[in-house]
Amino acid sequence: NDRVNPQRSRFLRAAVAEERVIRILMYHPALFDGCDVSADDFVTDFNRRVFERLEEMLTGGITPDISLFGGNFTPDEMGRIVEMTNAPVSGDVAQAELYDCIKTLRAEKSKLSAAETTGLTDADWAKKLQEIGKTKRGEQ
Repeated sequence: NDRVNPQRSRFLRAAVAEERVIRILMYHPALFDGCDVSADDFVTDFNRRVFERLEEMLTGGITPDISLFGGNFTPDEMGRIVEMTNAPVSGDVAQAELYDCIKTLRAEKSKLSAAETTGLTDADWAKKLQEIGKTKRGEQ
C-alpha cells in the first residue's frame, strides 16, 4: 500500500514515465525548454505536485536541487523524491528518453480520457482526435 503515491499501482505505466521525466529534468534541466510537457500531462497527483515544484524552479532560472523541495513535501514524500531522482541519466540518451516518456504520458492520459468522452461536442471530438494523432505520430 503506497501512502505517498496511492495512484501509482493503478496507473503504473504512467507513474513510471512521470518519474523518469522528473529524474531527467533534474539532471538535465536545459532539456526543459525544448520539451512540451506540463503538469496536465501527469496522471498521478503526487508526481504532478513534484513536477509543478520542479517546473517552478526551471521557469525561475533556478538549478534544480533536491533540497529545494523540502518546504513543500512531508519527510515521506521527500524520501520518495530522493528515491525517484537517485539514479543519474546519461546525457547521450536523456533527450530521446524524455520525449519517449512524454509520448507515454500522453498515451496513458488519452486512455484515461476515453471514459470522459461521453457528451462531447463535435469541436471537442476534433480536438481529442488531433491530440491522439499527435501522440501516435510521436509529436511533442
